[in-house]
Amino acid sequence: MCTVLLLFQVVNEYPVVLSENRDTSLAKYVKIARVNYQALADRPPKLFYPPALAPDAMCDPASPAPVPFVGPFDVTNATWVGVNQHRVVLAVTNGYVPHPEPSAATRSRGVLAVEVLNSATSAQNARDLIEAALNSGEYKSSNFLVADAEQAWVIHYWGEAVEVCSLNPGIHVFGNYYFPDPHPGDGSDAVLEWLVDDTRIRMERGAELVGSIPEFQERSMSKLDSLAGIRAFITDHSGEPGRGISICRHAVDPRDYRERRTLSNTTICLHSEFLEQSSIYYNAGNPCAHKWQDRSFLLEPENFTCQFLEGEGEGTGGSGQNREGESIPQFGKFPSER
Repeated sequence: MCTVLLLFQVVNEYPVVLSENRDTSLAKYVKIARVNYQALADRPPKLFYPPALAPDAMCDPASPAPVPFVGPFDVTNATWVGVNQHRVVLAVTNGYVPHPEPSAATRSRGVLAVEVLNSATSAQNARDLIEAALNSGEYKSSNFLVADAEQAWVIHYWGEAVEVCSLNPGIHVFGNYYFPDPHPGDGSDAVLEWLVDDTRIRMERGAELVGSIPEFQERSMSKLDSLAGIRAFITDHSGEPGRGISICRHAVDPRDYRERRTLSNTTICLHSEFLEQSSIYYNAGNPCAHKWQDRSFLLEPENFTCQFLEGEGEGTGGSGQNREGESIPQFGKFPSER
């Protein structure tokens, strides 16, 4: 299961500080990619450009403005956490439900995360997009968290209904498991029982950590304090790491790609006013064994500006003219794509 930690409006100058340990089995990716499991490590954050802003693509002023975003990605080129040009932060986890998923649930939740981040102009806009998509019945159960400097929501979907919950300022922890009612635990599905029990236990551990980590007890928390507290949280090894209540998850046998493990951690600190003053940090593998990589340079303004290239002639990547005879750029590239 994934573990998401949100510090909402409690860190000075950073209204959203979000950290996600991505825990999963590699079995699905071995099947999808047909490669050795060792080649399936998560990839560090990159810039995701919407199709309309891809290199050599037309920038159509009549179409809705597409939104680049920054986030890590996996072998399917999907993501599970990111922050976009409009300072919207999103995280997603799987869900476990005690009934069959809808037969139409074939679309990737990670691809939905990409689509939402590539278009959302606010947390409320992201919430509406996710709610409409999940109500289509095309996705398996999941939990989405969306936030900006002003508002935050978690969207729970358990295959039958979508529940949208507004979040108050404070520290929040959530994972994969969510039902509107407690699971009966009748033993009919041993795997589901295991997952539900595992998730509940570690969510309880997460709440215990939030209440005991010294940095999280401060009323006025600095960014450095929040990062120290997050580091203590994401590297927690209480219990048996392979199966116990540990937040940092280790496979008992690292060679067994069916075992769940922590593949990466991504931490985003959203500045109250300026995206370029925000931060994104990334751990490859277990955070207890690796330092954060600072990928904040990806949030520099020039990476979100389509700089048009001059050319000659219509259809050559050049410029047309408007009614006043002024040049209208038609095609463009981003600085990092040149």
